[in-house]
Amino acid sequence: MISCGVDVGLRAQHLCTLDDDLSAAFHPPGSVEDVAAAVRGLGPDVTVGIDAPGGRSLHLLAEGTRLRAGLGIAPGRYLRARVCDWQLMRRGLPLYPSPGAGEEPVGWQAWMGEGYRLFAALAGLGSYAPVPDPRCEGAAGPDPGRHGRVFETFPDAAFCALAGHRPWPKRTAAGREERVMLLRRAGVRGAGLPTRSLHELDACAAALVAHRFSTGAAGWVGAPHEGVIVVPVAELRERYAPLSRARRPRSSP
Repeated sequence: MISCGVDVGLRAQHLCTLDDDLSAAFHPPGSVEDVAAAVRGLGPDVTVGIDAPGGRSLHLLAEGTRLRAGLGIAPGRYLRARVCDWQLMRRGLPLYPSPGAGEEPVGWQAWMGEGYRLFAALAGLGSYAPVPDPRCEGAAGPDPGRHGRVFETFPDAAFCALAGHRPWPKRTAAGREERVMLLRRAGVRGAGLPTRSLHELDACAAALVAHRFSTGAAGWVGAPHEGVIVVPVAELRERYAPLSRARRPRSSP
């Protein structure tokens, strides 16, 4: 079983793969076509976590919708968000908003277009769409691949879920060290993790989510017909906040 994670960018895509023993391999940055070909070359049973939106907002949380009322969302908030985005943001896990249905990603959202292209290139593996749940979240459970093997994930949320709190900002030395520690604690081995770029660490986190998805240890949030985000735990906490400096974990030497 090979688990893949892709960090999507406007200029290059970063691919990390994990084998059954969680040994990491980092591939050279490449185009959408390069990465899609590399993933397809690994066989039909791979799972793939992509760090980019898999779809556009269908405005399911617009004022007056039945879903919004059922979820008990306060008036005036999250009006244009996807349901999966709302599930993360309400927990203190902010992320970039996706374009609406019929809108093209331009300007600062242009990198999302590369993500849409990658999802399309890997469509043959099946986009993950779990059985809907009234709570718009659930555990992936055993054999989740029967519902599709390619899915959206969000490394920042993955690291928070692994830590149980918000780590230091990733662009700080402490943030990088904490993310490496979290990957190692989760069992990821080798590949000189401390020397890897932030893009590679995010790709590795996405691959770890794919591995947990394959083993039935992941969860999801969102409305399946709009798109879900897969996380590396069966159930997210209600809130993720930074720890005080005194309570921060120390990285191992």
